[in-house]
Amino acid sequence: MKREKQEFSQQEAERVRPNNPEAVRLGEKSTQDPEIAVNISDKRSSPTATDIILTSHEHNDFTPESIINRNELQLQMSQFSLQSQEKLEMLHGNNVRLQKMLNVKKTFHTLQEGYSKLIKASRETNKKRNKVL
Repeated sequence: MKREKQEFSQQEAERVRPNNPEAVRLGEKSTQDPEIAVNISDKRSSPTATDIILTSHEHNDFTPESIINRNELQLQMSQFSLQSQEKLEMLHGNNVRLQKMLNVKKTFHTLQEGYSKLIKASRETNKKRNKVL
């Protein structure tokens, strides 16, 4: 089953390529740009950015320009990933600080309630003591 699926995927990839005359004869809409050979009429799933990048790499002839472009793309993707990781760490740090502040606020509120109850009880005790005297 897995082998059949792989063979089907390979056959599908061959059929979808824009330089394949069979794809044109079948009336398939495929992009004419060899950089992005994605079958537009395929309704099963829409291509992801990774699919498009991988598909575009299949058709490059490994010229120095294409290698440089790929390397620049990989560099941009890794820089974006690094920036995202830094932002995530910063947000995590902010979250930890906010959680600590929230805990302090809850503790303060609890202490304030306890202090208010203590003062109220002290006043009631003083009133009772004054009535007895």
